[in-house]
Amino acid sequence: MILIKEHGITKNKLLTDLKLGKNSFVDWEKRGTIPSGETFNKIADYFNVTTDYLLGKTDDPNPQILEVPKALRQVMVAFEGVEELSQKQVEKIAEYTKFVLSQPD
Repeated sequence: MILIKEHGITKNKLLTDLKLGKNSFVDWEKRGTIPSGETFNKIADYFNVTTDYLLGKTDDPNPQILEVPKALRQVMVAFEGVEELSQKQVEKIAEYTKFVLSQPD
């Protein structure tokens, strides 16, 4: 799987992270079974790509995902667990960001 190589992880790490059975890759690759829709969604979310990309319907891994500015990516990396922020926490961060941006350097 190209995405596994691109992200520098192992198949076992992917299976562990997604809580999938240890024989999943054997089933998919050797036995020709197809992952469930739920599993496809988990894999797509994990790699931040669309399910259409996983299915080979498009060469663009995330055509509908907006480009995140470099500075914002740096901020996101600094916050471990950013995916679990509540809506209220996101709003507070947005308010603080507006304040910081309004200040001179």
